[in-house]
Amino acid sequence: FLVSAGRRGGKTRWVRIKSLAGEPCRVRPGFEGTFDVAPSSVGSKEVGAGVFELGIGKGQEAILFQEAGDVLPEVTPCVLSPKALNAFGLKDPKRGLSPALSSGKQARASTEWGSGYRAAQAVDDDPATRWGAAPESRGGWLEVDLGAERRVGGVEIWEIGFARVRAFTVEVRQGESWLEVARGTAVKGRKKISFAPVTARQVRLVIHEASEVPTLEEFRVLAPE
Repeated sequence: FLVSAGRRGGKTRWVRIKSLAGEPCRVRPGFEGTFDVAPSSVGSKEVGAGVFELGIGKGQEAILFQEAGDVLPEVTPCVLSPKALNAFGLKDPKRGLSPALSSGKQARASTEWGSGYRAAQAVDDDPATRWGAAPESRGGWLEVDLGAERRVGGVEIWEIGFARVRAFTVEVRQGESWLEVARGTAVKGRKKISFAPVTARQVRLVIHEASEVPTLEEFRVLAPE
């Protein structure tokens, strides 16, 4: 599915969800009260904890709107079976990646979109989850604490399927300051970067410019090859 939003008066007034594969999705609107769904052919039901499931046909669009609210939705596909296609009409990405130095370590970010897009979801070795910066962000940083001093020789940056990042640096903490070890422009999917080995405990990705809200499936810190 594709998700877009419209703003008026400094607030998000509606959210459009377009289904690419005819797969249902679940939405946590992020505001109190009810919301309307258009067109009326889209079925919706509450499944608990403020989450609604929408039945959207392939190629259909659903619009969620609340005139007086500030919509901040979390939208996730409902995979009906292990063999089901995801919302992009593709099989879900393979899980269980080979461990990296950053796997399962503590992570924090400049901002987070919400509970479904935490910093920790960029270091969980699961490409089906991701970190997202706060709405309207066009930059930010994602930091990983390796738990102890480690030899670091590279990173992998996994962006979602369409490019957003336009300029970034990779930095390691050295005492009270940060040392830049790599820089780049577009990520365009998955990018592996190697650099001269350095000993560090904290490693961060700083996104200086992005065309839309930055969101990453994985930020993997690697040992020297």
